[in-house]
Amino acid sequence: MKKLFLLGGGLLLSVLGRSANYQPMSCQGKMPEHMVRLLGEEKLSDDERTVQSLFQSGRVLYGTPVNAYIDSIANILYRANPNSEHEKIHIYLYKSPVANAFMCPDGSLFMNLGMVAQATSEAELALVLAHEIAHFDKKHGSSANKKDLKKAKSAAEYALKKTMRDREKEMEADSYAISDFYKKTNYSYEAVPGLFDLLQYSYLPFDEEVFQRSFVETADYKFPDEYYTSKLNPIVSREDYVDTLDTHPNLKKRRQNADDLVKNLNDDGRTEFLLSEASFDRARFLARKESVYLLLKNHDFGEAFYNTYVMMADNKDDADLQTFAAQALYGVAKYKADGDISEVVPDYKKAEGESGAAYYFLRKLKKKEVAVLALRFAWKAQKVNPDLAPITKSLMAMVRNYSLSTSDFCDFAMGTSVADAQKKVNALLGTDKAATDNAAKAPAKSGNTKPASNEKKADAKQPSKRKTKRNIPTSSAGNGETAAVPEKRRDSKYDNIRQKQAREKHVLPDTSFTVLNYMLVDLKADSAFVNMLSSTAKSDEKKDVEDALDELTNNVNKKAFEGGKVLLVTLYYGDGKSLARKDRQMQDNLMKWGHKYDIDFVCYEQLLKNNPNTKNYNFYISLKNLQYEHIAGSDKGMVSLKNPVLDSLLKKEGITKMLDLRVVDMTKRRFKMHGIMAGVAVPYALPAVVAGGFIRQRGLAASVSLTDLETGDTDNKALLKASKYNTQPRLHQFLYQFLSNVKKGE
Repeated sequence: MKKLFLLGGGLLLSVLGRSANYQPMSCQGKMPEHMVRLLGEEKLSDDERTVQSLFQSGRVLYGTPVNAYIDSIANILYRANPNSEHEKIHIYLYKSPVANAFMCPDGSLFMNLGMVAQATSEAELALVLAHEIAHFDKKHGSSANKKDLKKAKSAAEYALKKTMRDREKEMEADSYAISDFYKKTNYSYEAVPGLFDLLQYSYLPFDEEVFQRSFVETADYKFPDEYYTSKLNPIVSREDYVDTLDTHPNLKKRRQNADDLVKNLNDDGRTEFLLSEASFDRARFLARKESVYLLLKNHDFGEAFYNTYVMMADNKDDADLQTFAAQALYGVAKYKADGDISEVVPDYKKAEGESGAAYYFLRKLKKKEVAVLALRFAWKAQKVNPDLAPITKSLMAMVRNYSLSTSDFCDFAMGTSVADAQKKVNALLGTDKAATDNAAKAPAKSGNTKPASNEKKADAKQPSKRKTKRNIPTSSAGNGETAAVPEKRRDSKYDNIRQKQAREKHVLPDTSFTVLNYMLVDLKADSAFVNMLSSTAKSDEKKDVEDALDELTNNVNKKAFEGGKVLLVTLYYGDGKSLARKDRQMQDNLMKWGHKYDIDFVCYEQLLKNNPNTKNYNFYISLKNLQYEHIAGSDKGMVSLKNPVLDSLLKKEGITKMLDLRVVDMTKRRFKMHGIMAGVAVPYALPAVVAGGFIRQRGLAASVSLTDLETGDTDNKALLKASKYNTQPRLHQFLYQFLSNVKKGE
C-alpha cells in the first residue's frame, strides 16, 4: 500500500522550469455553464454537491478531442430517440484508467478514460452511453445507503456509490438502451456481445502481447533464462458469478438478455463505425496514452510498463511511449532499491495472460540491474525527449550510489574472449603484434591488473640489461666529415604512462562478470553518455561536501522574503469530517496573515471558486496532478516530469515562489494498557480511565516549505507535530510564526 508522507516542497518543485514532450490532457474551449454554476455556488443539493466534488478533484475533462468524439456518438443516439430532457445531459471525461461510466441524477454523465482505452469499437461506446442515458430517461434513483457512502475514499468512489442502482434497474437500462436507442441507429448488432466482453475483461491490459526478450536486451548482453517464464496463468474471468449482493446482474444474465433482444435481426447495412474507424483509433490512442500517464502518476509502474510495451508494438518510435517506458522502469528501480517492489509491480502468480511474463521479469531483476536497465531506456528516450534529463541524472546517481563506475562495465559484448578484446584494443592504440601476443597472456580483467606470480618469477630469471652508450649512425657529408642521421624519437616513460592509461580505459571481459557488467557496452562508446555520467559523479561529490559543510555550520540557507507573488498549495488529509472546509479555512487564514507581512498569496482553489473558467481549471488540474504524483512517491526521492502548461502559467502570472503546506489530521483513542493497569491498581481511578478511553484524541502533523520556482531552492521550511487537544490553535500559531520567519529570513 502506497504511503502518504509529509516532506518539504523541494522535491515537489524539482522539475519546475522543465517541460516534457507529453502534455497531459487538459480542458479546452469555454467551461460549460453547468460546471461554472456548480463550482461557484455554495448552496447546492446533495446530488449537486456530489458532482461538485468530482469537479474539484481536478480529474474532469471537457472540450478535448476525445470529448468531441464521445459527444458525436451521443448525438447519434439523441437523434435516434429525440427527447427534450436530453438537453440537461452533460458528458464529461473522468481521468481514471479504470473502465467505467456513471450517470448522476442531475444529468452529469462521466465516462472514464479507461473505458475509451479498453473499447474495441465505436459501437461499444455507443452502447455504454445508451445504457447511462437510459438511467436518466427512466429516472432511476440511487440504492446507496449511508454506510456505503461513508466508506468512500475519493470523490469518484463516492459518486459511484451514490449512483448505484439495483439489479432490476440495471437490466431495465440494458433493455431500454438496445431497444430505444441502439436499434434505431445503424450500429451493428454483432457488436452487442463486445460490450460485455469489454466489461468482463477490462481488468486486463490494453491487449495481449507476448513479452519479447528483445525489448530489454541487445546483442551485447542477455539476461539469464531464469528471468523469463512461459508458465502463465490463463485468463479465467467468470461471467456467471453470484450476484446476490451486487447492484448489477452478473454479466452472463446481462449478455443473455441483450442477445435475446438482437437475436435473428438483420445486420445488413449496419456497421461498428458510423463516424469512422480512424477517428475511433485516434480517440482510443489518446485515451490509452493518458491512461498510462495516470498509471505512472499513481505509481502503478508494472501495469504502466506492460501497457506501454503493448502500445509500442505498433508505435515503437513514439517519443511519449519511449518516455513512459523509461519512467516506469525508473519507478521500479526506486522501489526495488527499498525492497518495496510488491507495491508497484503486480504479483505474477495472480496475473492472467501475457502480462504475467513482464511482471515476472521485473520482479526477477536485481536492484542494480533494473537501475542500469532504466538508465539505458532513459538515455535512449532522452535523445527524442531532452527534458527527460532529470530522470537520467537521477538514475546515474543511483548507479553511482551502488558503487558502480565506468570501470565496472565491460567495453566488449558478452561472449567476447580476452584475446579478441585485447586485439581490438591494440588495433585502436596502434600497438604491434608482439605487444598483442604478450597482452593476450595477461590476466583477464583489464590492463591495470597486476601480473601473475609465475610471470614475476619468469622475469626474475632474465639477465639484467646494462645501460650502454648508444651508437649514433653516421653518413658522409661530402666534405670528409660525418653527419648524424636523425633517429626516430624513442618513447619516454611519460609516453609509456600515457599508453598504459589509454589501455586501462578499456575494460576487458572477466570470468567474474555477470550480465550487469555488459549492460553499457554501446553506451560507453557514446562520449556524451560518458561525459554526463562523469559530471553526475562530480556534482554528487560536490553536493556531499556542501551537505557536510551545512551540517557542520548548521546552515539551512534561510532567506528573507523579497517580494513577489507566492503560489499557495495546500493539502489537508485525515479521517475526520469537513476536511475540505478545514482546508479552505486554512487557506483563508494564510492569505489573511500573508497580507499582514506583505506576502501576496495566489490560491487557485479560491480563484477557481471566485472565477471558474478553463484557464483557472487547467492550472488547478496541473497542481493537483503534481500533488498526487509527489505524495505517491515522496519517500523515494523521485524526480518527475511535469505539465509544461504549469510553468508557462506561473511565469505569465508573475508567480516566483510557492508555499507548499500539507497537514495530516488523524483521530486516535486514549486507551493504553498501562492506564488500564493503573486503574485496576487504584480502583477509584478506574472510572476516569475508562471514560477517558472513549474521548477521541487528535493527532496532527504538518510540513510547510517556501520554494523558489526559478531555482528550485527551498528558502525556508518547518515541521509540526501536535497531539492531544487543541491541535487547530497550535497549527494556526505554527503557520503564523512561519510567515513571520519567512519575512525576516529566520
